[in-house]
Amino acid sequence: MAETPQSQPWYHAAFGEDYLARYAHRDDAEAAHAVALLTANAGLATGAAVLDLCCGAGRHLAHLGRAGLAAVGGDLSEKLLAVAKVNAGRPLARLDMRHLPFAAESFDLVANFFTAFGYFHGDAENFAVFAEVHRVLRPGGCFALDFLNAEAVRRQLAEMPPEEVMECDGGDAWVISRGLSADGRRAEKHQWLLRGGRCVRSFQESVRLFSPAEIDAALESRGFAITHRWGNYAGDAFDAEASSRYFVMARKEGSGE
Repeated sequence: MAETPQSQPWYHAAFGEDYLARYAHRDDAEAAHAVALLTANAGLATGAAVLDLCCGAGRHLAHLGRAGLAAVGGDLSEKLLAVAKVNAGRPLARLDMRHLPFAAESFDLVANFFTAFGYFHGDAENFAVFAEVHRVLRPGGCFALDFLNAEAVRRQLAEMPPEEVMECDGGDAWVISRGLSADGRRAEKHQWLLRGGRCVRSFQESVRLFSPAEIDAALESRGFAITHRWGNYAGDAFDAEASSRYFVMARKEGSGE
């Protein structure tokens, strides 16, 4: 049965046109640093086939293409894909990351940037993404997952005020509330757009706070060997206490058969 708007998961509504305004601080320069780190360490030949999984508006995808890679973008959001078509000028596919519309062994690299993971309710459902990535990678291909540092997020949430107001052009304002789920396993964000003092739109985000150890174990159990662990886009080694990100790269072992 088709989902009604009320029953749809949060990520169906959260990645529309407003998303770009809400995350305007995540800019092209940041994407360039992340892609440069990845391409410097993945050992890719010119023209290697790359999938930017959950490519959003295409800021990373554009840099992958400029690096001489045969880059393809995929995302669930039709609105963000329309922006990516203009921004990146690369082939695009609308997809669900749990069921990739590509043949086995199609790519030399799959990259998942900027916490586009942990959206689903169950751990098995989230980690099913790793199995799909493994399927579409060629033997020896790499998977790069740019995730958050869960413990750093927990500390930040404990120190933040309960609400933040972000003023916008034209008198609008975003009211943002952040916190942990009742069981402490997910980071949750609620956002309301106020216009003339009235709420005209609202969004929710909810991301499972997987630890690096949980991610590593899930990758290794699905046929990956971890090759790099970074704590930021400058390529500094991951530090559980100090790092803002957990950016991990893993290589597909064997044939995947």
